[in-house]
Amino acid sequence: MRIFIYFLIAFILGVIFYFIIRGGLTKQRKIIISILFFLLFIIIGVYTAIQDGNNKKDVDLIAMFVRGEVLKCGDIEVKNDKFNFSSPTLSFIGKKDTEFHGKIISIRQCY
Repeated sequence: MRIFIYFLIAFILGVIFYFIIRGGLTKQRKIIISILFFLLFIIIGVYTAIQDGNNKKDVDLIAMFVRGEVLKCGDIEVKNDKFNFSSPTLSFIGKKDTEFHGKIISIRQCY
């Protein structure tokens, strides 16, 4: 989804620059550019809202994990006595001397 958003933003900016470079800004082109800028701001707003929602889910899941609650990640139950949390990768890594040793589970699997 992220790549699609970036592509859409690049496309809209490309069209805007095409109209600006191609010739004078007639009234019709000004309207088209205004609509494209409006669409661009809407897309950025929606993308930001989606990212904020995902970030809130991440923070809630991390807090539950730290409190010792069981997280359901796919078909695996993740708890802090069998997993460590890696904040740079936002993943749970199985602890040594457990059946999950070396297993890496992304926090996204716990949504």
